[in-house]
Amino acid sequence: NNGTCTKKMVLNGLYQESVFKGAAMGMPYEGHSTIGFDNAKKMFVSSSIDNMGSGIMNMQGNWDAATKSLTLTGTETDPVTGKDMHVREVMKLADDNNQTMEMYGPGPDGKEIKMMEIKFTRKK
Repeated sequence: NNGTCTKKMVLNGLYQESVFKGAAMGMPYEGHSTIGFDNAKKMFVSSSIDNMGSGIMNMQGNWDAATKSLTLTGTETDPVTGKDMHVREVMKLADDNNQTMEMYGPGPDGKEIKMMEIKFTRKK
């Protein structure tokens, strides 16, 4: 599936706001996320919402300069059980124009599986 993602810095450059529009499971999808560096926690924090559920996903994590990746962990509500489930997101920067986001969560057996992968390419 193809989609668009518009990213901009907001609130005096403290946060990056992203709006993603595309399709998920054959249905129109829209997601909004905010990410920034929390000076008190000394780590990145993010929140995400979308039109596929009514919960808010909150995550936090650190940048790894060696791998040019940001790994965030947190929780979101499992739509089947209504309980919190642990999730992990890895943002990898290939270069100034390309990045990949991978989302991991529990599979049917409870072991972590890749739930989603999105490849971003800067529009020129």
